[in-house]
Amino acid sequence: MGSQTQSRILTIQNGHVNC
Repeated sequence: MGSQTQSRILTIQNGHVNC
């Protein structure tokens, strides 16, 4: 629990959003 949230934050910070 939390890994998904961290992954999302990292993705947003990187600028690579995969919907």
